[in-house]
Amino acid sequence: ATSVPQLIAYAETVGYAGYRGLATAGPPLMAWGLVTGSPYMNAGVTSITALMAKSDLNGEAYLQEHGEEAYVELVAAYS
Repeated sequence: ATSVPQLIAYAETVGYAGYRGLATAGPPLMAWGLVTGSPYMNAGVTSITALMAKSDLNGEAYLQEHGEEAYVELVAAYS
């Protein structure tokens, strides 16, 4: 449960809508819990990865010009 705010914050840091953080990192957390029975795991990007992606890729300008779907694909390729 402590990862949920982190997942949303990192998605918003990189310039995505907050729900994308849950959609991309939430399922691995649930799968881990089901497969291992352990509630302790943290999967997803780090804040430095999110900040680097946004600054290196000129996130706001790219979002305005190409839209969020294209930006998601670009960041996924970058990561």
